[in-house]
Amino acid sequence: MRKLLAHKVVQGTLWYSVVGILTSGISLILLPIMTRWMSPKEFGILNSAVALSQLIMPFVTIGLGSAVIRYYHEYKSEESRFRRFFSAAFWFQTIASLFVVGVLIAYFCYTELLLGVDFYHIIPILIIVLVNPPRDLGNHMLTAVEDHSRSSKNQLIAFVVGVALSLVLMGWADLGALGRLYGRAAGAIVAMLMLFWLPEFRSNLSYCVDRIELKKALQFGAPYIPYTLALAGMLTVDKLLLQYYGEMDEVGIYSASKTVAVGVSFVFVAVTKSWYPRYVALREENKEIAILRGQWSVLCLLSLSVVGFTLTAPVVFPYIVDERYWGGVEVLPVLAIATYCYGLFLVQANYVNFLKKTLSLPIIAGSGVLLNFLMCKELVSELGMSGAAYANFGGYGLMVIMLIVYGYFLEGRLGERIIQPCVSILASIIGVYLIMGMTDSLGIIDRIFYCGIICIAYYCIWKLGMMIMNRSTDNCEA
Repeated sequence: MRKLLAHKVVQGTLWYSVVGILTSGISLILLPIMTRWMSPKEFGILNSAVALSQLIMPFVTIGLGSAVIRYYHEYKSEESRFRRFFSAAFWFQTIASLFVVGVLIAYFCYTELLLGVDFYHIIPILIIVLVNPPRDLGNHMLTAVEDHSRSSKNQLIAFVVGVALSLVLMGWADLGALGRLYGRAAGAIVAMLMLFWLPEFRSNLSYCVDRIELKKALQFGAPYIPYTLALAGMLTVDKLLLQYYGEMDEVGIYSASKTVAVGVSFVFVAVTKSWYPRYVALREENKEIAILRGQWSVLCLLSLSVVGFTLTAPVVFPYIVDERYWGGVEVLPVLAIATYCYGLFLVQANYVNFLKKTLSLPIIAGSGVLLNFLMCKELVSELGMSGAAYANFGGYGLMVIMLIVYGYFLEGRLGERIIQPCVSILASIIGVYLIMGMTDSLGIIDRIFYCGIICIAYYCIWKLGMMIMNRSTDNCEA
């Protein structure tokens, strides 16, 4: 176990997991309070507003964060050149945010609603759209240099401010969904200010824009727009169609369940953030066996997370949400495995990014969105939120399968691209299926006991994989 924790990618994952619990998982942390202070209908309105912001972000971020990580290693020996590159990307990102916010304000001059969201709920969304993309770009820069601790502390301070203000506005001011949105906006502003205070950020930022470096950043990042838009569609299309075919109350109940299931995705995002820069460095150094060992550790963490979540969620869920939302427990296992497929997709997509084949990702992600939409259209009207959950799983599952096959087609690398991901998928599906067959009468003590068994089992799987790779290495050297 010490060897597993000694991997640099795992250490980075632990940093980002802590931050992920407290930032990306902030909705999960506040869920017990929000479901008691908000009716399912109001909670549905909140999630509609968040879904709207997710659909807007791809037009603002423009993939520049991935460009910063990708080109940092190429410019590692040329600090002044990376400074020009990062500065050009940052200021263009800021201008793009201002432009999109201006377009949205102009739109509301002629209408009162956008995807069911009124202007009062749009105001904090505009603040988030304006502040988050430049802030995230700065955090990508810190990720590229593998300065995980500073990036994490920056986000933790912003988290405290955002949560405190959200609680005050939701409880004392009784603003409900609007209070939560303004709390998120405040947290984003504080995070941006904290970023400017970091010397690592200021030393890489100048007040001029190098057109040549900007062109290079946009050429790498622009193909991400349809890709990130497709991912945003995967996160929102089920809620939007559920709203269209059902009632806002059902959207609220489904959103609460999805918030709990997606809460485990903080592990996947943490893995992706810490593994990608490490993977790039290892590829540059041609350390193939280190790549296989690192990825195997990553995949074991992903699979263990989703199986452990599926086991504990049924008994924890009633303590997390108000009684009005308990009906959503039935869709948790399906949403959990769908979230796992999302995490595996993020890891595999990094390899395509490294090869600069980003243009293929929108096609793969778009295929998943299309299948998700078609399944939602057929199943939601009959099965309600269960149909939305199965459609979500179908979409992400197709994306992962297509990406695994495409990655092998590009480079070969059978162990890295086919064998390890498929073993991880098989272990996850079998684990979730066995847990779904358990009786609902199992208490929390029994499930904690089984969690211990699962951890031991996955450690054995991880250890076995390492032994196989070490033996293969010894045979090749012999």
